Amino acid sequence: MSRQVHLCTCNRSIPLERHALAEAGQFAGAGAIRTYDAMCRHELARLAETAEGDTVVACTQEMRLLGEALGDAKRVSTVRFVNVRETAGWSKQGTFSGPKIAALVAEAMLPEPAPTPVVNYRSGGQTLFSWLATLSKTLHNFVGPVFVVGCLLLFLTFVRDNWPKAVDLKWIAAGGGLFNDKHIPSERFNAGEKVWFWGGVMLLGIIVGGSGLVL
Repeated sequence: MSRQVHLCTCNRSIPLERHALAEAGQFAGAGAIRTYDAMCRHELARLAETAEGDTVVACTQEMRLLGEALGDAKRVSTVRFVNVRETAGWSKQGTFSGPKIAALVAEAMLPEPAPTPVVNYRSGGQTLFSWLATLSKTLHNFVGPVFVVGCLLLFLTFVRDNWPKAVDLKWIAAGGGLFNDKHIPSERFNAGEKVWFWGGVMLLGIIVGGSGLVL
């Protein structure tokens, strides 16, 4: 059975290297490489008349029209379409797209891969993941507001003793007594604890609570 490739320049907007394409087609097993300038317009009848056997058409824009025309052709066995216009011919390197177009055409002529076996499975919503996902979402809807209220209460309870003060600079300068045995004076909360309060509790609390409310 013959195998043919039909290429179109799309009103001469795609440069086709006919000799290189003919060699690539023959290498891939094509019996004929036919080119057109307006395959979907005034050359549509010529396509239907000359196509036969396993036919590869290098146009997907007018796939429906071309498919209908080839469907009426008695000598055509199978029809496959490949997109060379958007993937090669109209690219920034369109002038040098000959090798890429040839590769696309050769790939389209390869036999269809064997179908992958499919196993149908209907869980009915009883899978472990769906159960855990539903439980997590439900708990999130109840725990989220409690978390936000807890952060607010924490802020109101401890904010008075966590404002930065001059004594915090002395505590930081002394390294919090980490490098000596001296006790560094501080108020109820030292500078390190204040950093945790503002950064680890308040800032992260706002981020977690705000993102949770959005979701």
